[in-house]
Amino acid sequence: MPVPILDRIPLPNLRAYTAGSVLALSICVYLATQTVKDPNWDSVHSDIKSVSNPELYNTNSSASDARTMRKFMSDVFTVLVREPFCVWVSN
Repeated sequence: MPVPILDRIPLPNLRAYTAGSVLALSICVYLATQTVKDPNWDSVHSDIKSVSNPELYNTNSSASDARTMRKFMSDVFTVLVREPFCVWVSN
């Protein structure tokens, strides 16, 4: 008799559900933007070039980002699609 058990479960109202969803999406977008800010975010860790010559791939935080806004948003979307946590939250 699972019906009486389901009747006692407190379900959130629409306002609480919307606030939780917006919070989860905001966390995912923040995570994606922080990931994309790393210059080597899309590189493979076992890349032979970075292992053989690490001074070429120095992550200097004072260097300016030469990406356009369109490329930046494309990279953020790519992280949102690839990151397991963000995929789980967006479903």
